[in-house]
Amino acid sequence: MGKDNLLPLRRFHGALHEKRMARENERAIRHMVRDGRRASLWAEGQPPAEENYPVDFVITWLDGGDPAWIAEKNRYLPADELTVKDNDAARFRDWGTLRYWFRGVEQYAPWVRTVFLVTWGHVPAWLNRACPKLQVVTHGEFIPPAYLPTFSCFPTELNLWRIDGLSEHLVYFNDDMFLTAPVEKSDFFRGGLPRHVPAARPVYPREQMTAWEHMLFGTVGIINSRFDVRACIQAHPEKWFSCRCPGEVEYNLRAWRDGRLTGMVYPHLAIPYRASTAERVWYTCRERLEIGRASCR
Repeated sequence: MGKDNLLPLRRFHGALHEKRMARENERAIRHMVRDGRRASLWAEGQPPAEENYPVDFVITWLDGGDPAWIAEKNRYLPADELTVKDNDAARFRDWGTLRYWFRGVEQYAPWVRTVFLVTWGHVPAWLNRACPKLQVVTHGEFIPPAYLPTFSCFPTELNLWRIDGLSEHLVYFNDDMFLTAPVEKSDFFRGGLPRHVPAARPVYPREQMTAWEHMLFGTVGIINSRFDVRACIQAHPEKWFSCRCPGEVEYNLRAWRDGRLTGMVYPHLAIPYRASTAERVWYTCRERLEIGRASCR
């Protein structure tokens, strides 16, 4: 029998397999909620109570055209150890849009307590440093000397919890994440806990991976070694199998079955988290986090 004659048969078996998987997925999801702990698989829950704790914004910014910064970077950064993408000039360029970020915060999030601007040491000439809601913080003020100088976002982000005066609840921004509509505290936190997208998505290895991809693999390894992934998913099926993220349901179901994650969705958006959680992760997983300390500079 020729290959052309086998094609309809393969399509038929493929359709049967998809139907069988869909039935198994439905049974598995119903099994997780059959004890009645969840009234509805797609329930959104009750509206959050008023959140009275302070929330700070943290944003990292860099002037990649500063001659002093360029000289220090060239002195310490071995370009041959990085991919072209990791060391691309676009990653360090100031696009001149930071003032619009501040305007968005002022207009759409007036409830924020303090904005911490994290820089290498330079600040925009137009910045009003007398603003009572603004705190400018340099790397040397909160990152331990062992990790300095750094030209990577990873050591910076791992040490943000060390910033003096930072609130327990914070939202972390890159300088290309803008507020363009009103937001409330409850958009980032509910009941004091950060609101994240619980969506699994595989990370596939390649012959030459970027520093970002290496970070994804390392993060997933830490999560799998420290948490009971299956129990976490079973405790909140309405989140992991939400109709708002239908594309990730299959991956989340695989994570539940395997009891481990092969990757997570990392949307390029502002990230809410608690400083105490970041501190606990650092001291719990410090040995793993320090493995790539030198290469992450």
